[in-house]
Order: sequence, then C-alpha cells, then structure tokens
Amino acid sequence: MASLRSELPPHPLYHSWPYANHHGDLPILDCPMWDEIQRSPIDLGMPLWEVATVMITVLDPRTRERRLMVVHSSLLQRTSTYFQLRLKDSKYVIEEDHEVTGDYINWLYTGKTPFSKETDDASLNRFFRHCYRVCFFCNKYAIPRFKDAIMNTLVDLVYVHWHIPLLTDVIFVYNNTHKGDVLRSFMCDALIETNANFEGLCDVDNHRELVKGCPDFLYDLTVRYAPKLYRLQNGQIPSNCGEEWLKAVWRVRDKCLYHCHQKPMDNAIHRMPMSWRPPNSTSLIMEDEVGHTIQSPTTPINRRNSSFS
Repeated sequence: MASLRSELPPHPLYHSWPYANHHGDLPILDCPMWDEIQRSPIDLGMPLWEVATVMITVLDPRTRERRLMVVHSSLLQRTSTYFQLRLKDSKYVIEEDHEVTGDYINWLYTGKTPFSKETDDASLNRFFRHCYRVCFFCNKYAIPRFKDAIMNTLVDLVYVHWHIPLLTDVIFVYNNTHKGDVLRSFMCDALIETNANFEGLCDVDNHRELVKGCPDFLYDLTVRYAPKLYRLQNGQIPSNCGEEWLKAVWRVRDKCLYHCHQKPMDNAIHRMPMSWRPPNSTSLIMEDEVGHTIQSPTTPINRRNSSFS
C-alpha cells in the first residue's frame, strides 16, 4: 500500500528540506533532532490509518474569510503542545492567517517548508517577513520542530542569496517575540556575521530613533558582538576578509544554534515570561509603509504592558 505522503500531489511552492540543497548541496551538520526536523510526522511512523480527523476553521481577522482544513488530530497533537491540550472536539476554530496555517498543514504531511521562487530584494524581504510570521505562529501554538525547520530555511537563505534582514524587520521580530527566542539570536547574528568589521553595523547607529525603543536588541547585539570583536583583535578573523570568506562561514553555520532544543525548555510557551502574551492572531500583526509595527486595537503589541488574563 502506498503511503499517504506518496499519494499527495507535489506542491509548486514548497521544497524538500534542506532548502539550499537545491542551490549548492550545503553540508548537513550533526543535529540530535535532525530526523524530526527533516522528515514529516508521517515519515516518523505516526499511525494515521483509522485515526480521527478534525475540521479546523481558519478565520482571517482582517478579511473575515473562512477556510476549512481537515487534518488528522494525531498529527496536530504530536507536533503541538497547544493542540494536544486544547483539541478535544472534532471541530475547532482559530483566527489566523490562511497562508501561515497552510504552511503548517503542508509541513505536517510532506515535511516541506515554504520557499521563495523570486530572488530580487523586494521578494526576499517579503519572504523573510513571512517566515517571521510562521515563527510567531510556532511560538503561539508551541510547535518547536516546525520552527526549527523554518530557522534552517532562514540560515540557508542568508548563504544562498546573501540577503540580510532589514533593520526594520529586526525591530519587528523583537516587538513580537520574548526574551531568549532563537529568532532573536538569528537576527543579531545575521547583522554581525555578514560584516567584516563593526563599521558594517553603522546602519544601526544611523537609525537611532528606530532602535532606541528596543533596548533588548541593543543589549543582544552588544553581547553577541563581543566574541567577534575579540577574534578581530587577536587576528583570528582576517581584517580584509571579503564577502566570499563571510559566505563560507555561513555555509557551515551550525543550525543547532537556532533550534528550540538548544534551550532548557523545549516548549516555547513554557519559556515565555509571565509578562508576555502572544497576539490573538499572527495575521493581526501589520506594518505601515516604513515597516513599523501597528498596534491592533484587539492585539497588544507592547508586551511590557500586557499580562495574562
């Protein structure tokens, strides 16, 4: 009998992991959770035959459009602590972005993560922003393995396209994540490890008005830059290293640095401080024309002033 995965049609907007193997066969480094990250829950031997399904109604708060998704409940409960605790009935309603939720369902059955067909800067910026939203979704519903796969994609995007996250996106991530989130670590490293020296970070100094309201970012940037400054001063990093040398560093980047299993608590929700609460819906996180986060009247973006009800 053919497996359920083999019966699924290939999706043109998804690639098998790893992302960059389609662009240069990046090496796969040792990772204790690699099998779970690389393979879909179906490949890991989860029994789906004669297993109950659940009908999830995804309501987009912006357009009020509804979409019905039928998923095996065991897949949801196996990968998400949230659904393991909350999924009690055969019907469930969530307020989320349709595209982000679709990415999660696609990963459940195929083990594939989204990728961008376009390579221009504008398209890559949009795709980076979409990946950040997926990470917010994983934080909200406690889906660490899917988040690990997305982090792998982000790391390879830096190497494959040599595309650096925008500073406005860095602030966007910090405004919507908690302290110690692996996505924050990636954002800082993407700024630091793609510049030969500190002069390349002058963009941060040129946007003081933007970053002064985010002290966590300035603190993390300083702490994570200190080891590189030490290597520069001791000649461990060539003072005249160019783009190719920096690319080589990212080519063999240890992706485990940005995996949830590197944290003491594997469950993202358990690591959230009590002063932080996720947005009611990741689709309510909007930006204006310059990339600043707009506070929704129903979704508190300022985590410092929010609390659990």
